[in-house]
Order: sequence, then structure tokens, then C-alpha cells
Amino acid sequence: MNPLRLLAPLAALLAALAAASLASGFDSTAWEFRQSLTIDQAGPLRVALPAETLDAARADLADLRLLGPDGAELPFALVRRNTVRPSSERVTVQPRLAEHSTVVEFALSEVKPLQRLRLETPATDFIKGATAEVQDERGRWQRVADSALIFRMRSGAEQLALELHGVRGRSVRLTIEDERSAPIPLTAVVVESGAGEAETLVDLPLAIVATEQEAGATRLTLDLGLQHRPIAQLVLEPRERVFQRAVRLATQQVEEDAIVEATIASGTLARLELPGERRFAQLALPVETASPTARLELVIDNGDSPPLTVERVVARLRRVDVGFEAPAAGTYTLLAGAPRATAPRYDVAAFASDWGRLPSAPAAADARTANPAYRPAQLPVDVPEFGGPLDASKWQYRRNIVLTAAGAQVLELDAEALALCRPDLADLRLARGERQVPYLLARNTRMRTAPLTLSPAPDTQRPSVGRWDLALPVAGMPITSLRLTVAEPVFARTAVVVERMEDSRGQPWPRVLGSLAIQRRSGDDPAVFTIPLQTRPQTGRITVELDHGDNAPFAPTKAEAVFPVSRLHFRATETAGCTLLYGKADSAAPRYDLQLAAPRLLAAPQHTATLEAGTAGAGPQLSVFDLGGPAARYLFWAALAVVVVVLVWLVARLLPKPPA
Repeated sequence: MNPLRLLAPLAALLAALAAASLASGFDSTAWEFRQSLTIDQAGPLRVALPAETLDAARADLADLRLLGPDGAELPFALVRRNTVRPSSERVTVQPRLAEHSTVVEFALSEVKPLQRLRLETPATDFIKGATAEVQDERGRWQRVADSALIFRMRSGAEQLALELHGVRGRSVRLTIEDERSAPIPLTAVVVESGAGEAETLVDLPLAIVATEQEAGATRLTLDLGLQHRPIAQLVLEPRERVFQRAVRLATQQVEEDAIVEATIASGTLARLELPGERRFAQLALPVETASPTARLELVIDNGDSPPLTVERVVARLRRVDVGFEAPAAGTYTLLAGAPRATAPRYDVAAFASDWGRLPSAPAAADARTANPAYRPAQLPVDVPEFGGPLDASKWQYRRNIVLTAAGAQVLELDAEALALCRPDLADLRLARGERQVPYLLARNTRMRTAPLTLSPAPDTQRPSVGRWDLALPVAGMPITSLRLTVAEPVFARTAVVVERMEDSRGQPWPRVLGSLAIQRRSGDDPAVFTIPLQTRPQTGRITVELDHGDNAPFAPTKAEAVFPVSRLHFRATETAGCTLLYGKADSAAPRYDLQLAAPRLLAAPQHTATLEAGTAGAGPQLSVFDLGGPAARYLFWAALAVVVVVLVWLVARLLPKPPA
């Protein structure tokens, strides 16, 4: 049936609504951007929204408006075409063993187009080939999948689905090859079916603008060019042929006065190729959301494996359409970029599914331009560069910041700054002259590693315990865990990380920072162990202990300290005179208006700022009451001795004298 005839009543209703309430023109002064569409036909239409309009509009498209050739507002319906979800039928099966294979055959409730089979089995750690055949309504058998790879691994990776590509059938025969390994039990098969066709996605190759290697992870910064793109999947093309990695797609967002990392999608990518043309690849990460920013970060968890070499990343995009009644052929206008606009409530939006049945109409889109009628309610807030006054003499430490170019800056704090500032970073200040420089603090999941040297430190009182001293790059470094590499193939030990402290009398005592039971059952098990620390060290030296008991002793081969990454985002119009202040115990966290302009700051090209080596500038002198370490102990005992002498003298004066 002609879809235009289906929408005839809708078109009549729409024309009446437009004539009654929207014929007087539209006040577009609150919209910052516009984009023209040239349409060569009238009537009910479905038109794809240009990517530039999606970029300028809000993520929820609440500020989107459509104007007709006469400048009047036109009601529209947003049409989001999602992939048709298949229906499923779970079939309990009774496998039979044949020569070198397991065979399962079952009939379906009706003849239907079959999309895929999902196997259910309690078996673990197997790799097999599988063949699927489908019988049509005439009784003819057709082989759909031939020697497809199915597997489940101890690591958690699995592939138990067979694609049938919509072949119609009433019965299914599944043959699993057992020639190279023992048969596996099958309890059920889930049959997914459906006649709907999947939506055609648009491939967008992405630029990899940065690659960072972190502690056990690789972080790729991807540039989509524009924000708010409706991403269905991210497809990776790595060079490696055999791997299995957990991945997540992250973005930065502002919460209160800080920048935090938010995960918008996660999953597992894998590739396995075996002899005999048997191969499996899961290289697409489901996303199913609009990108909140133009740049996203893909984090690949490498574990103990070498980093993947990703040669290409492609975003597969969905279409976002608008359905509306075009009164005539001509030039139509899309408006976007009104942050305070409320979402319109059009009656025609209730017919979004009907608009989706229409074929997409061709529309020539011009480049997005600024709206000449734009009149913001108030002047737009620029990114502030200066805050209130600041007395830098109250801070104990001062470091010069090296800037290479003016503009948006990102400064990563080094180990020395992290060790000497407060754990909550509330005493951090940026200064230029006698004024503060507002900043946003980025808290995310980035981690850095610092190599440590293992120095044997045997304990003569405990000869079965292996001990190694580790010197930290900076005393008090805020490490969150210790990565220990052990080459021994088979062992079970408990690793304890301690720090030698002194009490008020100068006596040493061990302060436990963290512990972990570590073991390897074979040389194939991971050799790197991450020991979490419950508290940060206070000194510059920690000790690792392994109790070997009656077993042969061995030594770790490598140690690394893991510490979090903290970054400051700020604006600088000059490249000289900016300093970082820290080391003020009574300082409260700063509150800046910069968060109001955070989207502009983060969207601008970022320049990397660095800290000069060493600590420059001295802070306030410590009073006698602030002394610590040995000086405090000596002063305490001297004062106590004076007090005791005075008390003894007073008591002696008060006692009665013996009679003569």
C-alpha cells in the first residue's frame, strides 16, 4: 500500500494545526545557528538531519526547530530508526552422538526467517567447529553455517552463536565436531527469528589523535569531528590476529567543580584464528548513544599482554530524521543552539512510527551558519582567566608552569606535587602575579606507573621470609597499588607491603600498607600481580615481604608503583608568569565560576603545560610548635626533665624539716 495514502488523515490534521496556530511567523532570536534545506516536493516527508545541525543542537534535540519557506514554524516528529529486535524461542534439545560429532535436530513452532542460533551448555574451556542446516517448508535441507567456530575459555571469552542470515525454515540440524576433543553437553538452543530488515548504518572513519600507554591499558583519543553523532557501534581494526580484551568508551563531563570520566559503553573485543579456515572476530563495540562531545576516549584493558596495534577505528552511525508536512517545495530552515529552549510539544509527534514508514526524501543541505537574528538573553560567558586575589606567601611550595602556547591548557601533576599537597588536592592553587587562575580538576581512571628497584633486605630473625626494600621517587608518593612481577611458574604466597615507621621514642614499627594472596598454577598463568594499598606511604621507602615457609625461596623480577593521574584545566593568554602553589594544610577547596564555561574550555584545542623540575620558593617558616621528627622528641624530653627537677625541688621545700 502507498505510504502516502496511510498518512493522508495525518496530513490533513497537520495542515489544520499549522493554519490555526503557526501561521504568524517565528521569533528566532534565541537560536544561535541555522541550516537551510532545499526540498523539491510538497506533502508528508521524512528528511535526515544534517550532522552539523546535530552538532549545534542539544544532545536531546529539545532546541531543534523547523521553519517553512515563509518563516513560519512547522510541527515535526523525530524519527529514530533502530535495528529490529528479533523474537526468540528456547528449544530444549536431546543431543545424539555420531561418529566424531554431536548432532542436535529439532523442529520449530512454525516456518519463520531465522537470524541466529545461541547454544546453551555447562561446558567450559573448549573450542569446536559447528555446522548448521535449515529445512524449508518443502522439506529441503540447506547448509547455512559450515565449520563455524564456537568456544568458551577460562578467561571468560565465549562465542556460542551461529548466524543464519534470515533463512526461512521449520527445522534445524546442528552438528558439532568432536574429532579433536571430547563431546560437550548441550541443554538448549535459543532460536532468534524476525522478518525485519536491519537499518543501514553509515560508516565514519575516525582520526586517532592521541595514543597513551597506561598501567595495563591503552587509551586512544578519537575525533568524531562533530558532537552528538548517533553512534550504533565502534569497529576496531587491530593488527593482532589472536587476542581478547575488555574495552570501554569514555568521555569527560563536569560535575560540580571537577571534571570526571564517565563510561558510555563497555564490552569485550576478541579475534581467534585457527587452522582450517576457522576464525572468529568480535571487533564491534555496541554504543547506541549520541556522542556527548566531539572527542571520545577508548580504553583497552591489556592486562599483562602487550598493547594492541589499532590501525583504524570506524564509527557506525544511525540516522536521525524529521517527519513533517511540507506545504510547498522550497527552502526550509533548521534552527539549533538555544540552551534554554524547552522541548516543543507537537501533536504530530504521536505519529512518529507512521513517519518512519515513508521513504527518505532527498534534501540538499547548505553549510551551517550563524543566525543573523540571534540575540542572546545575556552576553555569552567567556572562559574566565582570572579569579580573586591570592597571598602566595601562605603556601609552602611553589612551582613554575611551562606553557608552550596561549589558549586552553591541561597540566598533569607530577609525583612530587602529588606527594606534597593534601590528599584531596584542596590546597592546589594556580596564580599569576597576585591573582588566582581558575581551574577545573580532572578526576578520572587514568593511572601511571613508576619503576622501582628491588633491593634485598633479609631479616635475620625470619630466614624463611624474603624481604626487598623499594625506594619511592618521592617521599609520601600517593601510590594506590604495587605491581609485582614473578617469573616462578608454580607457587602460592602472600605478599605484604609494609613501611617502617618510628614512634615518639624513636623505636621502629612496621605499618602494613596492603597485602594480597598471589599464586601461579602453571607458566601460562599471569605473572604480574597488583597489590592494592589501603593507605598511602608517608616515607620514601617501602618493603615487600614474601613468606616462603618450607618452600624454595625466589625473588620478584620487577616492581612498579601505580599512582593516579590528576590534571588541571585552565585558560592562559600569556605563556609566562604562571605558578602552581600547594602545601597549605588549612586550605579549603576553591570555588570558581569556571564550571559555567566548562564545555567551551574542554571543546577548545588543548595545550600541554608542564611543571618545572624541583620545588621553587619557600613557604612560611615553621613555628616551634610545628617542629617534627627528632627535634620534637628532644624538646619534649628536655622539657619533661626540667619539669621533673622543678617538681622534686618544690616537694623538697614543702616537706617538714626533721627535728634537730
